[in-house]
Amino acid sequence: MLTQRWRPDPAASLLLAAADPTIAGALVASYFCSFEASLCSIRHCPCNIIPGVLPDLEMADIAALIAPRPLVLEAGERDHIFPIEATRRSFAQLAPVWEAMGAPAPELVVTDAGHAFRAERSLEVLVQRLG
Repeated sequence: MLTQRWRPDPAASLLLAAADPTIAGALVASYFCSFEASLCSIRHCPCNIIPGVLPDLEMADIAALIAPRPLVLEAGERDHIFPIEATRRSFAQLAPVWEAMGAPAPELVVTDAGHAFRAERSLEVLVQRLG
């Protein structure tokens, strides 16, 4: 019996979609930000650390590898691990990549939550984009 609510791994979602072009699209929740503002700024479990990625690549660079496929990012307004202002700054770097490829830009769904996957609007957007 499953006793915990299932939650997809956001780091794996981002990295797998970036590395595997056969994946149709991605939803990354409660993770997209910048490494500098999130994982490098606080003590964090090693599950999200990618050895050797900094200083050459930031999270937005990895996300850009998903283009031109659909990408939906969900973030909490009050997430203390992945600060929303840094998330917005990183997100602003993505649209030009998709636009240069003639594809719809990624979407950032901001919830009123903290570090939590709400899925309401972000799942709708992903389904529409994959449709």
